[in-house]
Amino acid sequence: MIEDYISPKQLAAREREEEERDNPMATMTKAQVVQWLDANIADDNTRLALKQLGRLVLQNWQELNNK
Repeated sequence: MIEDYISPKQLAAREREEEERDNPMATMTKAQVVQWLDANIADDNTRLALKQLGRLVLQNWQELNNK
């Protein structure tokens, strides 16, 4: 039983590793995400829509933090 014990630190590290493996964008910087999107989204309309959505999300986030 003791061999099966995982400390909270080890569990958190394992969960981070799984998240990084399952969702590579989870640990990317903003610039890396933009670069990935530009490289992987060929459709100009989709790219434009995502940029507009990103601007709206950022604007709303800033408004919420300024209240």
